[in-house]
Amino acid sequence: MSSGMLSEAVLLHLDEAGEKGSNTVYIRYVDDVKILAKSEDVLRRKLIKLDITAKEVGLFPQTSKINMRKIGDPDEEIKSVSRPPEISIKPFVNQDAITKRLLSMIRVGKVTSANTTRFKYLVAHSNPTARLNGKLLAVLRSQPEFSSSISNYFSRYKRIPESAAQTILTMLNEPELYHAVYANILDACVENMHPAWVARFGQYAVDRLFKPQRNSLPLQPTFKAALIRWGLSSRTLTFDQSEKLFQGEVDWWVKMRAMRALSRDIYGPPSYAHLINQLLRTSEGEAANVAFARLLSDKVRLSRPYGNVAESAKRALRAAGIISSTGQPISRINGIMAYIFKHPLSNYRWDVFFHKNHRHAELMMIFIKRNRETNIDAFLVQLDSFFDFLTREIWVRLKPTKNYPNFGSAIKDPTLTHSVPKLMAALILLHDLRLQSTTAHPHSQKTGAPTRRLKHRDFYKIRQALADAIVELEIVITP
Repeated sequence: MSSGMLSEAVLLHLDEAGEKGSNTVYIRYVDDVKILAKSEDVLRRKLIKLDITAKEVGLFPQTSKINMRKIGDPDEEIKSVSRPPEISIKPFVNQDAITKRLLSMIRVGKVTSANTTRFKYLVAHSNPTARLNGKLLAVLRSQPEFSSSISNYFSRYKRIPESAAQTILTMLNEPELYHAVYANILDACVENMHPAWVARFGQYAVDRLFKPQRNSLPLQPTFKAALIRWGLSSRTLTFDQSEKLFQGEVDWWVKMRAMRALSRDIYGPPSYAHLINQLLRTSEGEAANVAFARLLSDKVRLSRPYGNVAESAKRALRAAGIISSTGQPISRINGIMAYIFKHPLSNYRWDVFFHKNHRHAELMMIFIKRNRETNIDAFLVQLDSFFDFLTREIWVRLKPTKNYPNFGSAIKDPTLTHSVPKLMAALILLHDLRLQSTTAHPHSQKTGAPTRRLKHRDFYKIRQALADAIVELEIVITP
């Protein structure tokens, strides 16, 4: 976003030169400039002027991308520009003129392709008015691609009129199609809804979250976050419902967005402190970090025990002086994997994945790390054993009625290779190395030839494949 803002500021110098004169029409969309003129001679003079102007601010247009052509339909050339010339905007914003222009564009309840960008441009400059509300909501129904522009229009109301609130709620209760559109309009209205309609919107949000109609679409993340925000802001969500939503939500983004509407005065200080402490212990690091910020800003007391706080939040708590030590992590497996595979630290819940076998898996990884630093041959053999242990857990999830075979057969099983193809392909490479290791076998089981001591270069050849395999596992296999 900052790049776009800076480029717009720089290119204003070009716009000022391009818009001067009455013999040409200057249009720019980001860095794509179009100049319209009645003759080639006039066009070339303006082109030279713009080339000099661009070089004044250190910009050098690429001659290979400059071309001239005769056009038959000017509307097709200007339908997607960022700064369409508009008499109602210059030299100052004339709200009456903007309203009339918009009403003329949407008289039939739809914006033509030729007016797409002009429509967005005018809506962005218009003050909300009852004359436009119904027409714009009609456009929103038929052309959801304008939801951002129209939602921003309604967000400029200090208080949304009751008639508009009624229309919006009616639209929300119609058969669902685009959840992102509903999310935009709900977010635009959450802080400026007419008081008489706040409870109705809040009840709609709670019903959609907990009592969806038959055949309703699965909630898209932005829509779900907007519904939770409405339920909290309107005081319609009960504490038990809020706790259930925050505990059961698996999408960190939804949880983090919903937390923005959570405040001390909704349920009272004790309940608020309870929710913040629960969120500090969520497996989603970003949400836990937001909870830490709330704990710090609202002076919430950290509840014991501290050991189950998310690692990122725990480090922040220590830096803030709230706790003296981060203690031991819930699982050492993530840290060791990040170390040996040279990839970012993950928040995957290996303790949940391995369940009662987690302690054994963690000890295996500790020995693997030690051998990574001292004995590469033993390291690769033990790593293969760990993945044998891991594959058994995946087998139980994907094929619960089948007995686990030997590791070499399991990693070639069609069900596993279909579900986690990168993981199984990487484990085949690792297992083939193990079969060559003198630590595992004195002779090759295939050829009978003596085995060898594995070297670091053997590991480096497959390290990236193993790292990618772990990422795939964390995405596909729910802990």
